[in-house]
Amino acid sequence: MEGDGDPGKDPTHRSDALFFKAFQESPNGNALLSADGQFHRVNPTLCRILGYSNEELTRLSFKELTHPEDLEANLADVMKLKRREIDSMEVEKRYRHKQGHWVPTFLRTSLVFGPDGEPEMYVSHIRNLTELKKAEQASREREARLKQAERLEGLGLLAGGVAHDFNNLLASVIGNADLALSKMPPDCPIRENIQAVLLASRRATELCNQLMTYTGKNTVASQSIQLPQLVEEILGFLKVTVPQNLNIRSTSEENLPRLEGDITQVRQVVMNLLTNAIEAVSTVEDGAVSVEIGSCSKVYDTSIGHHNGSPGPFIFLAVSDTGVGMSDETQARIFDPFFTTKFTGRGLGLAAVRGIVLSHGGSLGVQSKLAEGTTITVYFPAADATLSPPTEKPQSTEQWTMGEGLVLLVDDDELVIDVAEKILRRAGYDVVCAIDGGSAIDIYRKRHQDLKAMVLDITMPGLNGFETYALMRDISDRVPVLFSSGYANDDIMTDIQALGCGKFIQKPYRASNFLTELSNIISSNRT
Repeated sequence: MEGDGDPGKDPTHRSDALFFKAFQESPNGNALLSADGQFHRVNPTLCRILGYSNEELTRLSFKELTHPEDLEANLADVMKLKRREIDSMEVEKRYRHKQGHWVPTFLRTSLVFGPDGEPEMYVSHIRNLTELKKAEQASREREARLKQAERLEGLGLLAGGVAHDFNNLLASVIGNADLALSKMPPDCPIRENIQAVLLASRRATELCNQLMTYTGKNTVASQSIQLPQLVEEILGFLKVTVPQNLNIRSTSEENLPRLEGDITQVRQVVMNLLTNAIEAVSTVEDGAVSVEIGSCSKVYDTSIGHHNGSPGPFIFLAVSDTGVGMSDETQARIFDPFFTTKFTGRGLGLAAVRGIVLSHGGSLGVQSKLAEGTTITVYFPAADATLSPPTEKPQSTEQWTMGEGLVLLVDDDELVIDVAEKILRRAGYDVVCAIDGGSAIDIYRKRHQDLKAMVLDITMPGLNGFETYALMRDISDRVPVLFSSGYANDDIMTDIQALGCGKFIQKPYRASNFLTELSNIISSNRT
């Protein structure tokens, strides 16, 4: 019944000719099928959709080409047509292409009955849904990436808020510990206990810094980095600790440009990726890890990962393993803070990797399938020019820098106010305190001529530190300011530079560092 031949040897009716033209030239597939489901006549469009010639299709039945998962429902609808329970059937189904893959289609079929009331012919219209399905899949993937980005952004805000508040608490702990040490004689046995408190506080501070790293807005100390050299250095260390039967292969493009970034943070990225890959193959026979370093003009692999839209060129690091791979559910969570698939796992792991890469203006992507392994690729912007390594800052000591004069201390956290005031008074300063921007401005208006300096918290409800200082400068710009915050990111440093004055110290700080920075801004203001 389905063919692309002449609709009749001598078509005498115009309607027959019009039907034949519409049947043949339709942008959708058309078919006439016999009562037993055999293709009898098909149009050229259906041949293109399924990849068969006219002669090949007319030797087949729809049952032979229908996906096994769709066939039962398809036959049930055919029975309804035969029993005249429905006038037509409209379904989505998959046909087997000649090349073996399945073609998604929308099928509309009606049944023509003969004069004797018996089924005579099926008339089918078949629309190819391949492009539509691809577009729908792309839309779902975009929506999934958007939801993941929104979720990670929310987690980043939470992590940043937790780090800020925790840093304020640590400022009180560290400050009070420093105060206690300053009152103890060198041979006091309790000094050891206070030093242990400071050690634990430093480790807690490092955890806060990792949380800030997760947000992707931490401060980056820029220097020139040769990524292949850094990777080889880390691989040399790791190969000593991994099983002898584990194959680790590394390849690198020659004459790679350098990348600009914080070498400590980039080292953490490389170490985390390699450690994860090695652990992934530790339980797999003949497991292998491969590392590829190269350059590219644009980011190619962000189907599951993240891309911040930065233009190229990029230096990329791809770490692959032949481990067990990850499910879609696991991939959706691998960048969450403290998420792990290991029973004893803890820490920020890939969450920190994500934050570091984004803070460097880079991108990352993940490709993984169960039982097939995983590849994680990170992209760093290539440096335009070779940069000199940053000079080492001298290590601060516990020696307190003494001073005198009146200091305005502004912070919305009472614990920070309490310990900072005690440190300042013990160092010889007089102190006046304010817990918000509005009251700080009132004090400043009355006493700015008496002030030697201000310590001004940046993150406060109502007027923040920058807004408060801008209003103070309208009154007088003679008082130097030391900004402080539990945050320390490039945005804050940029805002301070835009003001053209002031220094910054991140909480929690040691008393000695705090007093040294305060003394420095007072001295600078005299010159």
